[in-house]
Amino acid sequence: MVLPKLKNRFKYLERAGNLHKPDISTYCFPLQTEDDIERLESEVKNNCKLRNQYINFLQQVKTPSIEIGEIFKKIFYDEALANYNYNGFCNSRMVKKRAMKDYCIFVDCLLAWRDHGITQDEIRTTLRKIVKNVHNRKRFRRYKNKIRDRKTGESSLYLEPDF
Repeated sequence: MVLPKLKNRFKYLERAGNLHKPDISTYCFPLQTEDDIERLESEVKNNCKLRNQYINFLQQVKTPSIEIGEIFKKIFYDEALANYNYNGFCNSRMVKKRAMKDYCIFVDCLLAWRDHGITQDEIRTTLRKIVKNVHNRKRFRRYKNKIRDRKTGESSLYLEPDF
């Protein structure tokens, strides 16, 4: 009796689309959060089909004239990469970074670009540069927000009536 109920439940979930079938088309690029990156990494490590699809996807987006940094902007949002760096080391004790060098999606799969002359050393150098640029853009956004907040604070001073 339990088995038919489970089969019916399985069919219901399958129709509802709640069963995750690993497929690169289920991902919305650029990936927006760390959770998206972690999910992709986990599935790429555990599923050969998805790994091959991800590698094919990377091969399709890379042309000889496009830099890896530009491709990364199309695959990952800055916010998703904020807590990653190449080695995982960080000067701050409060923030723990995740090491990109330990992720298949950042290192192993990018070797699919060997046809374009991309080597392991180039990937390492480029990933470090990408992380630096992500953090510089984050710092610049904070700076611009601070200036904007100051300006709105000053303008509100002029709007208050004097008594």
